[in-house]
Amino acid sequence: MLGEGLCINEETIVKTLVITMVMISLVATACTTIYRTDLVIASKNKPYNVKLKPKPAENILKINSPAQGNGKTGKEDGYIGFGEGEYGTITFFLQGENDGTTCEDGADWVITQIALSDEGDEATQKGSNFNSSQEIWLTQAFPGTDPDTGYIYNETKETGSTIVSITDKNDHPISWGALMAYYKIIATNCDDDSTLTADPGIGNRGK
Repeated sequence: MLGEGLCINEETIVKTLVITMVMISLVATACTTIYRTDLVIASKNKPYNVKLKPKPAENILKINSPAQGNGKTGKEDGYIGFGEGEYGTITFFLQGENDGTTCEDGADWVITQIALSDEGDEATQKGSNFNSSQEIWLTQAFPGTDPDTGYIYNETKETGSTIVSITDKNDHPISWGALMAYYKIIATNCDDDSTLTADPGIGNRGK
Protein backbone atom coordinates (compact mmCIF):
# COMPACT_ATOMS: atom_id res chain seq x y z
CA MET A 1 0.00 0.00 0.00
CA LEU A 2 2.81 2.39 0.82
CA GLY A 3 4.57 1.62 -2.47
CA GLU A 4 1.38 2.19 -4.44
CA GLY A 5 0.84 5.48 -2.68
CA LEU A 6 4.32 6.60 -3.60
CA CYS A 7 3.76 5.66 -7.26
CA ILE A 8 0.59 7.73 -7.36
CA ASN A 9 2.36 10.72 -5.87
CA GLU A 10 5.23 10.44 -8.33
CA GLU A 11 2.80 10.31 -11.27
CA THR A 12 0.98 13.33 -9.98
CA ILE A 13 4.23 15.21 -9.59
CA VAL A 14 5.29 14.35 -13.15
CA LYS A 15 1.96 15.51 -14.58
CA THR A 16 2.18 18.73 -12.62
CA LEU A 17 5.69 19.40 -13.89
CA VAL A 18 4.64 18.78 -17.50
CA ILE A 19 1.67 21.15 -17.23
CA THR A 20 3.86 23.79 -15.59
CA MET A 21 6.50 23.51 -18.33
CA VAL A 22 3.83 23.86 -21.05
CA MET A 23 2.43 26.97 -19.39
CA ILE A 24 5.90 28.50 -19.09
CA SER A 25 6.53 27.72 -22.77
CA LEU A 26 3.28 29.42 -23.83
CA VAL A 27 4.07 32.53 -21.77
CA ALA A 28 7.58 32.68 -23.20
CA THR A 29 6.22 32.38 -26.75
CA ALA A 30 3.70 35.17 -26.15
CA CYS A 31 6.39 37.44 -24.73
CA THR A 32 8.66 36.71 -27.70
CA THR A 33 5.86 37.59 -30.14
CA ILE A 34 5.21 40.95 -28.46
CA TYR A 35 8.92 41.72 -28.43
CA ARG A 36 9.28 40.99 -32.14
CA THR A 37 6.27 43.16 -32.97
CA ASP A 38 7.87 46.06 -31.13
CA LEU A 39 11.05 45.56 -33.12
CA VAL A 40 9.15 45.71 -36.43
CA ILE A 41 7.51 49.01 -35.48
CA ALA A 42 10.80 50.49 -34.27
CA SER A 43 12.53 49.62 -37.55
CA LYS A 44 10.28 51.84 -39.69
CA ASN A 45 12.37 54.99 -39.37
CA LYS A 46 12.05 56.93 -42.63
CA PRO A 47 14.24 60.04 -42.89
CA TYR A 48 13.62 62.43 -45.79
CA ASN A 49 15.41 65.44 -47.28
CA VAL A 50 13.71 68.36 -49.02
CA LYS A 51 15.85 70.59 -51.24
CA LEU A 52 14.88 74.24 -51.56
CA LYS A 53 16.30 76.85 -53.92
CA PRO A 54 15.61 80.58 -53.43
CA LYS A 55 14.53 82.19 -56.73
CA PRO A 56 14.12 85.90 -55.92
CA ALA A 57 13.75 86.91 -59.59
CA GLU A 58 10.68 84.63 -59.79
CA ASN A 59 9.59 85.42 -56.22
CA ILE A 60 9.46 81.75 -55.26
CA LEU A 61 11.19 79.30 -52.96
CA LYS A 62 11.53 76.47 -55.46
CA ILE A 63 11.24 72.90 -54.21
CA ASN A 64 13.75 70.68 -55.98
CA SER A 65 12.63 67.41 -54.39
CA PRO A 66 9.83 65.37 -55.98
CA ALA A 67 7.07 63.80 -53.88
CA GLN A 68 8.46 61.07 -51.61
CA GLY A 69 7.20 58.22 -49.44
CA ASN A 70 3.80 56.66 -48.94
CA GLY A 71 1.08 57.85 -51.33
CA LYS A 72 3.48 59.99 -53.38
CA THR A 73 1.80 59.21 -56.71
CA GLY A 74 0.13 62.34 -58.08
CA LYS A 75 1.42 64.56 -55.30
CA GLU A 76 3.25 67.86 -55.76
CA ASP A 77 6.98 68.43 -55.25
CA GLY A 78 7.90 68.57 -51.57
CA TYR A 79 5.22 66.10 -50.46
CA ILE A 80 6.32 63.59 -47.81
CA GLY A 81 4.24 60.50 -46.98
CA PHE A 82 4.59 58.35 -43.87
CA GLY A 83 2.88 54.95 -44.10
CA GLU A 84 1.41 52.90 -41.26
CA GLY A 85 3.91 52.54 -38.42
CA GLU A 86 6.47 54.82 -40.07
CA TYR A 87 8.05 57.89 -38.52
CA GLY A 88 11.13 59.97 -39.17
CA THR A 89 12.98 63.23 -39.58
CA ILE A 90 12.38 65.68 -42.40
CA THR A 91 15.40 67.86 -43.16
CA PHE A 92 15.00 71.03 -45.20
CA PHE A 93 18.08 72.64 -46.68
CA LEU A 94 18.75 75.55 -49.00
CA GLN A 95 20.70 74.65 -52.11
CA GLY A 96 23.62 76.91 -52.97
CA GLU A 97 24.33 77.61 -49.29
CA ASN A 98 26.71 75.82 -46.93
CA ASP A 99 24.80 73.43 -44.65
CA GLY A 100 24.18 74.75 -41.17
CA THR A 101 25.41 78.27 -41.85
CA THR A 102 23.81 81.54 -40.76
CA CYS A 103 23.75 85.08 -42.10
CA GLU A 104 26.69 85.88 -39.85
CA ASP A 105 28.61 82.96 -41.36
CA GLY A 106 28.10 84.35 -44.86
CA ALA A 107 24.85 82.78 -46.06
CA ASP A 108 22.71 84.75 -48.52
CA TRP A 109 19.44 83.12 -47.41
CA VAL A 110 18.38 81.29 -44.25
CA ILE A 111 15.27 79.39 -43.20
CA THR A 112 13.45 81.47 -40.61
CA GLN A 113 10.02 79.87 -40.23
CA ILE A 114 8.28 76.53 -40.61
CA ALA A 115 4.56 76.55 -39.82
CA LEU A 116 2.17 73.58 -39.78
CA SER A 117 -1.53 73.47 -40.57
CA ASP A 118 -4.15 70.77 -39.96
CA GLU A 119 -6.57 72.16 -42.56
CA GLY A 120 -6.21 72.66 -46.29
CA ASP A 121 -6.94 71.45 -49.80
CA GLU A 122 -5.51 67.96 -50.26
CA ALA A 123 -5.77 68.24 -54.04
CA THR A 124 -3.48 71.29 -54.19
CA GLN A 125 -1.60 70.50 -50.95
CA LYS A 126 -2.15 74.05 -49.71
CA GLY A 127 -2.85 74.71 -46.04
CA SER A 128 -5.58 77.15 -45.01
CA ASN A 129 -5.18 77.88 -41.30
CA PHE A 130 -1.56 78.78 -40.72
CA ASN A 131 -0.72 80.98 -37.74
CA SER A 132 -3.74 79.75 -35.77
CA SER A 133 -4.58 77.04 -33.23
CA GLN A 134 -4.07 73.45 -34.37
CA GLU A 135 -5.60 70.07 -33.53
CA ILE A 136 -3.95 67.96 -30.83
CA TRP A 137 -3.05 65.14 -33.24
CA LEU A 138 -0.84 67.51 -35.21
CA THR A 139 1.00 68.96 -32.21
CA GLN A 140 1.58 65.44 -30.88
CA ALA A 141 2.81 64.13 -34.24
CA PHE A 142 5.27 67.02 -34.63
CA PRO A 143 7.02 67.62 -31.26
CA GLY A 144 7.78 71.27 -30.57
CA THR A 145 4.80 72.65 -32.49
CA ASP A 146 3.17 75.67 -30.84
CA PRO A 147 -0.52 74.63 -30.46
CA ASP A 148 -1.67 78.27 -30.65
CA THR A 149 0.15 79.22 -33.86
CA GLY A 150 1.30 76.01 -35.55
CA TYR A 151 4.92 77.17 -35.72
CA ILE A 152 7.45 74.41 -35.21
CA TYR A 153 10.40 76.62 -36.15
CA ASN A 154 10.26 80.39 -35.72
CA GLU A 155 13.48 82.40 -35.90
CA THR A 156 14.83 85.73 -37.16
CA LYS A 157 17.41 86.11 -39.90
CA GLU A 158 20.03 86.50 -37.14
CA THR A 159 19.18 83.09 -35.67
CA GLY A 160 17.92 81.23 -38.75
CA SER A 161 19.92 78.51 -40.49
CA THR A 162 20.35 77.09 -43.98
CA ILE A 163 19.39 73.62 -42.75
CA VAL A 164 16.52 72.71 -40.40
CA SER A 165 15.12 69.33 -39.31
CA ILE A 166 11.72 68.48 -37.83
CA THR A 167 10.40 65.15 -36.52
CA ASP A 168 7.16 63.45 -37.57
CA LYS A 169 6.09 60.76 -35.06
CA ASN A 170 3.00 59.86 -37.15
CA ASP A 171 1.46 58.44 -33.98
CA HIS A 172 -2.31 58.82 -34.30
CA PRO A 173 -4.36 55.57 -34.29
CA ILE A 174 -4.56 53.84 -37.67
CA SER A 175 -8.33 53.63 -37.24
CA TRP A 176 -8.50 57.41 -37.76
CA GLY A 177 -7.38 56.94 -41.34
CA ALA A 178 -4.87 59.05 -43.26
CA LEU A 179 -4.39 62.61 -41.99
CA MET A 180 -2.76 65.43 -43.93
CA ALA A 181 -0.54 68.08 -42.40
CA TYR A 182 0.42 71.09 -44.48
CA TYR A 183 3.63 73.02 -44.01
CA LYS A 184 4.75 76.50 -44.97
CA ILE A 185 8.46 77.18 -45.02
CA ILE A 186 9.87 80.71 -45.27
CA ALA A 187 13.38 81.71 -46.29
CA THR A 188 14.66 85.23 -45.51
CA ASN A 189 17.34 87.17 -47.38
CA CYS A 190 20.26 88.16 -45.18
CA ASP A 191 20.70 91.57 -46.83
CA ASP A 192 17.29 93.09 -47.57
CA ASP A 193 14.99 90.96 -45.32
CA SER A 194 12.86 89.88 -48.29
CA THR A 195 11.14 86.50 -47.95
CA LEU A 196 10.22 83.57 -50.18
CA THR A 197 7.67 80.86 -49.37
CA ALA A 198 6.92 77.23 -50.22
CA ASP A 199 3.94 75.29 -48.83
CA PRO A 200 3.43 71.57 -49.71
CA GLY A 201 1.96 68.77 -47.55
CA ILE A 202 2.85 65.79 -45.34
CA GLY A 203 0.69 62.65 -45.31
CA ASN A 204 0.35 60.61 -42.09
CA ARG A 205 -1.32 57.17 -41.89
CA GLY A 206 -0.72 56.61 -38.17
CA LYS A 207 0.45 53.56 -36.27
